[in-house]
Amino acid sequence: MWDPFVRIAHWALVIAVAIAYLVEAPRALHVYAGYAAAALIAARIAWGFLGTGHARFAAFVYPPRTVFRYVRDLLHLRQHERYTGHSPGGGYVILSMLGLLAATVLTGIAAHGRWLDGWETLDAWHEGLAYAALGVIGVHIAGVLLRSFVYGQNLVRAQFTGYKRP
Repeated sequence: MWDPFVRIAHWALVIAVAIAYLVEAPRALHVYAGYAAAALIAARIAWGFLGTGHARFAAFVYPPRTVFRYVRDLLHLRQHERYTGHSPGGGYVILSMLGLLAATVLTGIAAHGRWLDGWETLDAWHEGLAYAALGVIGVHIAGVLLRSFVYGQNLVRAQFTGYKRP
């Protein structure tokens, strides 16, 4: 289902984001975790266009109508069409996480480097975007747990092994 690159990049990004969020001092560790996150996000975006089947964005970015129907059925704990890779809701959460994390990294780099006038404002944006990303990460985790419950699949294990029950 998910190729080794997607699985390794996923867990490496989890670690980088956790370190960046939890570690303020030494500052260098926070910064290096941010750079690692930047590299992983860039690689994942490239892999979304160049990668294997289920890794491609085209495989999991569905029309809004499909997403709304899927989320409605999931929230009502109703069985819905099975998706081998990311679900319609999961696809948009993945895009949101990648976008928010990329914006967090970019504002962090700009604020840390003090490249621009108003870097203090960028630092505030960096912090706000980080909290928004954490909120979407929470939605992602809740969705994985809910979908695992509704469909009887262990999606966390699938993110380690690459396989899930149909």
